[in-house]
Amino acid sequence: MSDSDVEENHALKPLSTRDRVTSRLDADMWLLEMRAEGRESQQMIILPYTKT
Repeated sequence: MSDSDVEENHALKPLSTRDRVTSRLDADMWLLEMRAEGRESQQMIILPYTKT
C-alpha cells in the first residue's frame, strides 16, 4: 500500500483499528487534525494529547 493510499483511507476512516481501542482522546485528536489540515498547527494540537 502506498502512502497516498494510506492518506485516503485515513480520510475515510476516522480511526485505525489500533487507535479505536485506545482512548476517546484519539477521536477528538483526529477531529482536530482534520481541522488543522495537516499543517504545523496539527503538531501543536497533538502535543497535549501525547503527553498523557
